[in-house]
Amino acid sequence: MQIKWNNIIAVLLGILAIAIFAAYPGLVAGLINNLRGIGPGHPTEDKVMGLIAFGLIGILLVAIVLLLTHNQSDGR
Repeated sequence: MQIKWNNIIAVLLGILAIAIFAAYPGLVAGLINNLRGIGPGHPTEDKVMGLIAFGLIGILLVAIVLLLTHNQSDGR
């Protein structure tokens, strides 16, 4: 039996994200408010902050998906 480190790292990233959101509920509210500022009619600063928040969420999701779907062949 071989330990699949990619799965362990993905789970730890997910747990870390949940722990941060649980420890800082204001962070979640601020993140959601920043995402609402992307649309038209908002100042440029709000749009940039919204895009940064969206990018951080996207990076986290892509990292978890890549870690879970990456196949490590053992040479067989």
